Amino acid sequence: FDGNAQDFYIGLDDSADDLVIGLGSAVGTTPAIHIDENQVVKFDAGIQEESTALTSGTTVALDLNLGTFFTVTLAHNVGTFNWTNPAASGYASSFVLQVTQDGTGSRTIAWPSSVDWASATAPTLSTGAADVDTFVFYTVDGGTIYYGFTAGQDMS
Repeated sequence: FDGNAQDFYIGLDDSADDLVIGLGSAVGTTPAIHIDENQVVKFDAGIQEESTALTSGTTVALDLNLGTFFTVTLAHNVGTFNWTNPAASGYASSFVLQVTQDGTGSRTIAWPSSVDWASATAPTLSTGAADVDTFVFYTVDGGTIYYGFTAGQDMS
């Protein structure tokens, strides 16, 4: 540290049986994260996360170890979309995917067969140049089934 660093603490709050991480020099000064005896994690402020940009190609890889918000600008028709590293069965993995058409537009995605869409029908992507579609997915069985939802289309 350079002498100007913010003090942080990690400690036990015996009165609440919590593991607490926060700002300040003592437990309870400005708690930020609490983990209780039931392993429930509570945050006292917002959560920010980096958006992960995927590389367009005829095959696209999405690794759930890299985040929960992904973007891709389609410069190709995606024939194979590989999703890896979901949480183990019994735990949930969820993510948002923002799809942007390039300047050409009319690009397509062949969704993984593990995606279950409403009425068993995948949505048709918006086709205009620079159109933006947003989708949300989750799985609770280790990626055997991903439930897919359209959050918005033609958001350009």
